[in-house]
Amino acid sequence: MHSNLPVIPIFIPLLFAAITILFRRRIGMQRLLTFLATALTLGFSIFNLFKVEKHKVLILEMGNWASPFGITLTLDGLNSILVTTSGIVFLATLFYSYKTIDKIRELSFFYPGFLLIMVGINGAFTTGDIFLTYLYSMKFY
Repeated sequence: MHSNLPVIPIFIPLLFAAITILFRRRIGMQRLLTFLATALTLGFSIFNLFKVEKHKVLILEMGNWASPFGITLTLDGLNSILVTTSGIVFLATLFYSYKTIDKIRELSFFYPGFLLIMVGINGAFTTGDIFLTYLYSMKFY
């Protein structure tokens, strides 16, 4: 089934990473925005699990280009489980980071970096071909 749902676990953290950069000196706001982005991504990942169970495969061809020439994002059973599991791990890591990192590291763009790593992981899990997996792994890590 063609759907826009595969791009949501990539788009939400990317959008919130750009927003958290605007609040560089306000650590409380960065924490709140990062928590909201992680929780929303996890919520949509769980929603995608149910959609994949019903429709088997969700496909998004970016720009309506066919697969050899365009970017294809797919969600099937394994991809959606991996994205959901990574969302759970990211949320647990975020809660752990609240108590363990110091202020200097938080002021050094920790939370935007955290969200960009989430973009890379979710992008690598939802991409439809091996070349884009390589690009996501090199671009956002």
